[in-house]
Amino acid sequence: MAACAAAVLAAAQPVLRTDNIDEVLAAMTLEEKAALLVGGGKEFPGRAKGLPAGSTRAFERYGIPLTNLADGPAGVRVNHPCTGFPIGTLLASSWDTSLVEEVASAMGEEARAYDVGLLLAPGLNIHRNPLCGRNFEYFSEDPLLSGKMASAYVKGVQSHGVGATVKHFAVNNQESLRTTLDVRIGERALREIYLKGFEIAVREASPWAVMASYNQLNGDYTQQKKELLTGILRDEWGFDGLVMTDWGFKAGTVKAVQAGNDLMEPGYDGEIRNILTAVKYGKLDVADIDRNARRVLEYIVKTPAFLGQPGSGAPDLEGHAKLSIRAAADGIILLKNDGILPLRAGAKIAVLDLSEKGFVAGGTGSGSIGKGGVTSLETALKKAGLEIAEQADVAVVSIGRQAGEAKDRVIPDDFCLTEKERSLLEQACATYRKVVVVLNICGVVETASWKDLPAAILLPWAPGRDGAFAVADVLSGKVNPSGKLPMTFPVDYWDDPSSANFPSDSASVKPFVDYEEGIYVGYRYYSTVGKAVSYPFGYGLSYTSFDYSKPKVKLRSGVIEARITVKNTGSVAGREVVQIYVSAPSGGLEKPARELKAFAKTRLLAPGEKETLVMRLTPYDLASYNEATSAWESPAGDYQCLFGASSEDIRASAVARLKKPQSWPVKRRCAPVIDLKEIRL
Repeated sequence: MAACAAAVLAAAQPVLRTDNIDEVLAAMTLEEKAALLVGGGKEFPGRAKGLPAGSTRAFERYGIPLTNLADGPAGVRVNHPCTGFPIGTLLASSWDTSLVEEVASAMGEEARAYDVGLLLAPGLNIHRNPLCGRNFEYFSEDPLLSGKMASAYVKGVQSHGVGATVKHFAVNNQESLRTTLDVRIGERALREIYLKGFEIAVREASPWAVMASYNQLNGDYTQQKKELLTGILRDEWGFDGLVMTDWGFKAGTVKAVQAGNDLMEPGYDGEIRNILTAVKYGKLDVADIDRNARRVLEYIVKTPAFLGQPGSGAPDLEGHAKLSIRAAADGIILLKNDGILPLRAGAKIAVLDLSEKGFVAGGTGSGSIGKGGVTSLETALKKAGLEIAEQADVAVVSIGRQAGEAKDRVIPDDFCLTEKERSLLEQACATYRKVVVVLNICGVVETASWKDLPAAILLPWAPGRDGAFAVADVLSGKVNPSGKLPMTFPVDYWDDPSSANFPSDSASVKPFVDYEEGIYVGYRYYSTVGKAVSYPFGYGLSYTSFDYSKPKVKLRSGVIEARITVKNTGSVAGREVVQIYVSAPSGGLEKPARELKAFAKTRLLAPGEKETLVMRLTPYDLASYNEATSAWESPAGDYQCLFGASSEDIRASAVARLKKPQSWPVKRRCAPVIDLKEIRL
């Protein structure tokens, strides 16, 4: 009888396959399903392997393995040799989606080699304010650029059978009080600016996972907000992957499950008890648990751990290091050049670090590049054939700024040069015939008051562990810089429309923040009001020059096709980023003066060589969200397509005409609970 009972039990206990998830769920106990929704905890078995972020739980009797989750986004953060890639802001500065996909593919290869099932990257929150401590992880102040970069990143990682996680969903635009902060924002700004990048990434790249943010959105924690996680993300955008919390316990576990948050990370036993208690007292439907558990299993069956494909432990680190340097060089931005760059071979160079920090390779926190040596700028310049000497004609002056998770930057000493830095810069400019400033920074700094002093300014951001070699390649002329700014550099911090509602020091931190600037973020504001900036969005110089000609725009089968011919009119080979800004017809919703709607980067063009770039967008891409009708709307009329080298340097234009208005209705979701006083221009 005992043998028969064991046989019956074995037959009723299925082993997980890709095609029997419902059968396994039916066999699991309520306690097991509740545990499946909660991560492995801070002492999960993967820690022994040096995988510090988190895990899902294993259930051996069902053949459900543990899967490992590792931090990014500037490289896989595990206690094994990994490549320290450029920060997200520098990748976005390349405006090169193919390159970003290639970099992310290398990250995916390293994740796969070290048995990571899910990389907790990319981050694509908007650069709402220059002081956000985590801006370095993110891409841009513009949702289109952010979304396209994130989409390329996701595709690259997932090409190796490893999942990517887009984060932090949503409006995680400041670190001060991030775990409790209530972001109060209008529906239009939320959808057009802060959710649009996520929408692009979800629709174009199908990430395996989305991570909810810590903060509240209009009165509810995002990880407990069903309107956001189910209504918008799943019902509107069609997302069918895994939703997880950011790392940290909250009392709202039950609300999170109900909202469609499938996985609680890093995982605490108390969360399991909360789920079971809620079911016992009728406060949580088992159907919600089953739904979320199914999504966890749908993720698990895609992982190498489930498929029986252990990692090699030996990714191509040498090749990835070279790729990292190439990627950094492609995104480095030349802000100023009075003819001193590129430096001539054999030139004697003095190297000065005003901040005395050493070379800044990346930010801190979960977005850091992990452990490993960092190449110094002096070492890289020597390898590039430049002689380092105290008695020199040219000085390369490095200004360093680091930033990180859980803390925002401050005014004035982080955003502005310190008195010591300014004094040393002035002294260097008086001592040396020419000075080149290298802005080795994690976020925007004030430049307007001192940019006239040096002969050149180079912006490599934090370019990764070997990023100093990329800086040397650009300074020496081995690489012609082609990066463009993914955000605006204001003349003064207080010019930024969000500055009145952002904590610039510890005394100004509030438990809520009102996004009163609405849709007027970054260049959308400066271009509309005509306010001068230090460097505009999309700006970046080259060692050569480019001519734009033959602009054409046609509407074919519901797709707007825009063409522009770019010619290298200078004396050295180079690449150019062309940006299409659109000015909408009057008479509809209030709109910014111009909005980025497409971009493309040329191949390396030899002197005199031409390339015709083709960019495509749809009427939906032109739409704005109308709060009164709860619909995306593109009115009929003439849309001016402006072909620019930056948001303020328009080189050509053409007209796209929509003969009929178009509308895409959606349900009203995530509306503010207060009367928000947004600016009107």
